Amino acid sequence: MKNWIGEGRVLNKWANTSGAKIVSGSGVIVGAIFGVAKLDIDNGKTGPLDIEGVFELPKAAGVVLAQGAACYWNATAKNITDVSEGNARAGIAFKAAASAAATVQVKLNT
Repeated sequence: MKNWIGEGRVLNKWANTSGAKIVSGSGVIVGAIFGVAKLDIDNGKTGPLDIEGVFELPKAAGVVLAQGAACYWNATAKNITDVSEGNARAGIAFKAAASAAATVQVKLNT
């Protein structure tokens, strides 16, 4: 096929205009897509974001997530929450996370 571009698992040239360096492993919202920085990306530079797969991400304190529960990215707190209002959809909990857990495994963009 001449029109095939690729598998679409990575946004290869995301432009960081956030005003700050994005550290590898950090969550990033790009429109309606949630990604995880593959590398450190300095402000004003471009870099790759994974937009598929399962990633362990920081979770808001006190939040309980059942396996398969919707997960949202709180861009201010830089963590996963179960609150949709004011936050961007990140994916689903790949594995349940208890209230005391500091992280949760998230399957991105599902």
